[in-house]
Amino acid sequence: MSSTADASASPSGPAPAPPGRPSALAPLRHPIFRAVWITSLVTNFGGLIQSVGAAWMMTSIASAQMVALVQA
Repeated sequence: MSSTADASASPSGPAPAPPGRPSALAPLRHPIFRAVWITSLVTNFGGLIQSVGAAWMMTSIASAQMVALVQA
């Protein structure tokens, strides 16, 4: 046997392989996290719809005071 082979071998056997990289979707396996994530997604989408609707309504308003009230 060579001395390099003896030096690299550990007494308990080969070292275990490092764990693989976890998936980006792994947190969605937890039901509570999935529920909060979906709720947040729906809420953010609703806010987007509301802001588009408000901006669309402002294009039809002629009065500057009414535009300021929508922004307030």
